[in-house]
Amino acid sequence: MSYRGAPDDRSILHLPGTLRVWDGMPLPPAGFGLPLSIAEVRTRAARHHRLAPSNPRLNREIERWFYRISPAHVLEHDRLRSSGLADFDALSHPRGIRYAADARTRAVAHLREHPKWTASAWSAAALLGITEFSDGADACFSCPSDRRLTPDALHATRQRLGLEFKPWVLHLGSEQLAVTPPLLTLAGCLRSVLAGQHAWEVPKVSQMPAREVRAVQVIDQFRRQCGFGSEHLIRGLQGLIHARTVCRLVDWSSQHADSPPETTLRLLTQRALAGRGVEFREQVPVFEDGQVGALGTRSGRPKLLTVLDLGEPGLKIALMYDGGHHLQRGQRDRDARITAELSMQGWWVLRVSAGMLRNGEDLTRKIRALVAGRQTHGAAGG
Repeated sequence: MSYRGAPDDRSILHLPGTLRVWDGMPLPPAGFGLPLSIAEVRTRAARHHRLAPSNPRLNREIERWFYRISPAHVLEHDRLRSSGLADFDALSHPRGIRYAADARTRAVAHLREHPKWTASAWSAAALLGITEFSDGADACFSCPSDRRLTPDALHATRQRLGLEFKPWVLHLGSEQLAVTPPLLTLAGCLRSVLAGQHAWEVPKVSQMPAREVRAVQVIDQFRRQCGFGSEHLIRGLQGLIHARTVCRLVDWSSQHADSPPETTLRLLTQRALAGRGVEFREQVPVFEDGQVGALGTRSGRPKLLTVLDLGEPGLKIALMYDGGHHLQRGQRDRDARITAELSMQGWWVLRVSAGMLRNGEDLTRKIRALVAGRQTHGAAGG
């Protein structure tokens, strides 16, 4: 079977996503550490300490400054991920594997060791610049050898994709790194999630399996960053994932979620209000004069006050997710001013924190109560 998503992959440069990627491009810039060959590090250390490369004393010296991330590569300790984040991701990993190095670094290390491999799924996503969810995932590669799920953090998960496709090539200096094209990469990520090979913490969403919540979060990130529309996804994923599953997940997905928590908030809200005749819109612009704009209309009016993550203009209900940066003093002051201005315009505002989002059932009750109260009392100033 031939891969059918190549034309849509090439269209990314003309789509409204936040990421610009193409076959033959340099590796997208980002703060990640380049892996170092253990043999090279040992040779340098031996020269510095005037010891033979085989001297056991070098092992202790290397371990002091470097962390092994693959069979033949290491990374400086100060370039590793935060210990707390690596531990947290390991709690959700289906086999409890802890990854101290980011996904890009590990992908480069394995491709240097196996130049004929092609990065796929989470490794390809990370190399393309779609890094959400990848750092806690197994390194994944397409190769001629038999399929193998990695048992530890040093080795890679190998798979045979069973279809004809032309890999994209990314350049890291003079090195060439083969990766699966974006839509084929998305297919690999989705198959990994739906098969339970990769997982992360998600709140309980009514009548929706956790694996499908994760799958929608992944699709949202690819849509947001690559600009894919529903038609691109359905064509590109054809024959790679069951057609009914694709249609269901694409129908639940959106191109406008800035972050996975916003995806979760949207899904929770949709499930909370199913069958109640209320539909929230995403990314709703509200201006300082009280006017509400359509999606994307942020100019040509009085000054923009804010963009609601989710809003119901008829009932004047605003739902906003406050991530970690909202804890900063300056941001808290801006949030307080925005909430006050919205309240004066007649909006009921519910700011949702990460802790609130983790308790999906309680948040569902709050959203339902907010809507019911507004429907009972009417939208002030509406």
